[in-house]
Amino acid sequence: MWLDHQVIELAGELHFNWDAVEQLFDTTLLDQMFGAYCHALQALVAMPQSWWGVNSSLALPTVSAPVTQAPAPTALLHHGLLRQAALTPQETALISPIRELTYRQLSTAADHVARALLALGVQHGDRVAVVMEKGWQQIAAVHGILRLGAVYLPVDPVLPPQRRQLLLTVGEVRVQVTQPGLTQLEPSLPVLIIDDGMLDTPAAPLPEVAGDVTDLAYIIFTSGSTGTPKGVMIDHRAAMNTLEDINERFGLNAQDRVFGLSSLSFDLSVYDAFAPFMVGAALVLPEAGREKDPRHWQTVMAHGHVSVWNAVPALMQMLCEYHSGDRMSYPTLRLALLSGDWIPLTLPEQMRERLNETMDIISLGGATECAIWSVYYPIGEVESTWTSIPYGRGLRNQPVYVLNAQLEECPVGVEGEICIGGMGLAQGYLNDAEKTAASFVWREASGERIYRTGDRGRYFADGQVAFLGRNDTQVKVNGYRIELGEVKSHLEQLDSVGSAAVVCHQGQLYAFITAAENLHPDDTDALLARVRAQLAVQLPYYLLPQHFFLLKVLPMTGNGKIDQAAMVQEVIQRMSQSTSQKSRALAHASPYEQQVAALWCEVLQREQIGLNDNFFEAGGGSIQIVLLHRRIEEIFKVTVPIAELFRLTTVKRIAGYLQAMQDNARAVNQTQQRDASRSRAQQRLVRRHQRQR
Repeated sequence: MWLDHQVIELAGELHFNWDAVEQLFDTTLLDQMFGAYCHALQALVAMPQSWWGVNSSLALPTVSAPVTQAPAPTALLHHGLLRQAALTPQETALISPIRELTYRQLSTAADHVARALLALGVQHGDRVAVVMEKGWQQIAAVHGILRLGAVYLPVDPVLPPQRRQLLLTVGEVRVQVTQPGLTQLEPSLPVLIIDDGMLDTPAAPLPEVAGDVTDLAYIIFTSGSTGTPKGVMIDHRAAMNTLEDINERFGLNAQDRVFGLSSLSFDLSVYDAFAPFMVGAALVLPEAGREKDPRHWQTVMAHGHVSVWNAVPALMQMLCEYHSGDRMSYPTLRLALLSGDWIPLTLPEQMRERLNETMDIISLGGATECAIWSVYYPIGEVESTWTSIPYGRGLRNQPVYVLNAQLEECPVGVEGEICIGGMGLAQGYLNDAEKTAASFVWREASGERIYRTGDRGRYFADGQVAFLGRNDTQVKVNGYRIELGEVKSHLEQLDSVGSAAVVCHQGQLYAFITAAENLHPDDTDALLARVRAQLAVQLPYYLLPQHFFLLKVLPMTGNGKIDQAAMVQEVIQRMSQSTSQKSRALAHASPYEQQVAALWCEVLQREQIGLNDNFFEAGGGSIQIVLLHRRIEEIFKVTVPIAELFRLTTVKRIAGYLQAMQDNARAVNQTQQRDASRSRAQQRLVRRHQRQR
C-alpha cells in the first residue's frame, strides 16, 4: 500500500489524515496532492456546484515541457559527405577490417551509384531497396540514392524470402542495390551491384537535382500489430534536425571515430551513415557477420581508435562482459550513446570501470516515427533509489509531453502517455492513412501535430520525463520493437493453427496455439515443429517465439479476452515440468556434455538443461553467450570463435565440437611428440656415426 487515508468522526467533526510511504513519491508530490485534496473538500462545502463538475483550480501543478528552439535545417543528409570530399578529399572517411576509404573514394563511389541508378530509370522520389551486408558498399549506396533525390529502403539480406518480398512490394521499390555474392534477390526488379571498381574511377557528372528538406530520405519498416509491417517515412529535415543537435550537443569533430554496429534496417544506423561526414569524422565498421562478436570489436575499435559508441544497451553489456576484470580498455572512447531499450542500472558503472572512466554516457530515447531520437539524459552517478534510468528531456525542436486522454498535460508525478511534437516527426506510415491518422494527431493546446508513442510516462518536478512501460502489447526484446499482434496474426494464418496468442516473459516470446478444427494431432512435437518452420520463412528471427505450446483452448478472462496472466503461469509450470525430464536425460550424457550443461546452468541460472535445448530458447541472449564463451575457454583451455556458439546452440553440438577440438589437439600433439622422438633418435645415430669415424 502506497497511501492510506483515514477519516474519523470526533465531537461531531470529521478528521482525516494520510499515511504514506514517502520514498515512493517525488519530494513535493505528497504535499501537492494533500493540498489539492484539502482544497477540494473546502470547495465541496463552499461551492455546491463542485459536486457536479470538475474545478480546474483543484488540479495539481503542471510543468511545461522544456524544449530548445533553433532554426530548421537547410542541408540534406548527403550534403556532409559532398562538402567534406571537396574540403578534405584525402582524409579518412571510413575504416573497416577489409579496407579504408578516403572522402574522395567514398564520394566517388556514391557518384557511381547515382549515375548507375539514373541509367536504370530511377527518378526523384523513387524508392530504392538496399539489400546489403554491413560494409562500405552500404554507405556508398545510401549516399548515392539520396544524391539522385530518391528514397532508400533497407532490406536485410538475412530476412526470410517471404518477408523480403513483402517489404519490396509494400515499399513499391523501383531498383535493388546489392553487392557481389548476394543472390537472394527479387528477379522481377532491376539490380545494381556495387563493387570495388567504383572507388577510384571518376563518375560522369550528374544532372542537377533540385532537392528539398521536405523530400523523403528513407523508409524503415517496424513491426505492425495487424500482421503487416509499417513503413515509417522520414524526410531530410526531420533526420537532419536530430543529427545536427546530437553532433553539436556532444561535440562531434573531425578527430572522432564513430563505431557503426547497428543494422541499416534499425534507425540508429542513420546517425552512423551520415553524422560523421557532417564534421569530417570517420566511420568505423565491423566485418559483416561479426556484429555480435566482442572479441572482433576489440580488434576493430583499437585499430580504428574508436571514440564514439552508438548501439543498443545489450551490445554494450556484451562488451562489458567480455572485458570483465579489465580496466580502461579503450583510452580513446569518450562518448557512448545508448538507446533502443532499457539501460540496466549497473551498466554505466561497469562501462566506466572496464572501458573508460572519463567517458560520457548518454541515454537517448524516442521512436522510429520521430527521426531516431527525441529525448536525452546524461548519465552520471546512478542513485540507489532509482528503479530505472530517467528518460530525460526533449532534444532541439522536439517537445516531449506527458498527456492524458484529452491530450492535456498531466500534473507532476501523474501517469500519462508520452507524446512527441516538433520537427522530428515522420510524414506518416507508407500507404496507410488510417494508422497515420490514429498515431499522428493535432493537439490544439500547443498548436502542433504530435505523435502518440503508446509509451506510459510521468513528469519529474524539473520537467524531465520518466518512462513507465507500454499502453499496448508492443514489447522491446534486444532493442527490437515487436508487436505481439503481428506474430499472432501470422500464426493464425497457418493452416494447422486454429487460434493463437503470444506473450513476452523475462525477455522471451512464448506462442500458444490451438490446432485447426480438422486436425487431431497425435504427435504434438511434430505439429509444433511444423508451425515453427512455417513461421520462420515468414518472419525475421527477432519476431520468432522461442517457445511454442499446444493447448486445447486458450485461457480467457471473464470478459472474453485472452488471459495473459494465466498464460505466464502456464509458461512457468511447463518449464518446471521439463526440469525433471532433463535431469534424467543428463544422467546418461558424456563427460563433455555434462560439463557443458553445467556451464549452461551456471550462465542461464537454471537448475537443469536438456542436451538438445536451444541456448536462446532456454533463456539465453547475446550477453549470456559472451559469459558462456568466456567460461568455455577457461574450463576447456581452448580458443573458440564466438560465432560457433551462435551456430551450434545446443549442449550436444557444443560438447561434440569441443571434444573434436581436443581430440584433434591431442592427435597433433602426439604426432609432434613422435616427430620429436624420431628427430632425437636420428640425432643420436648421427653422433654415433661421427664417433665411429
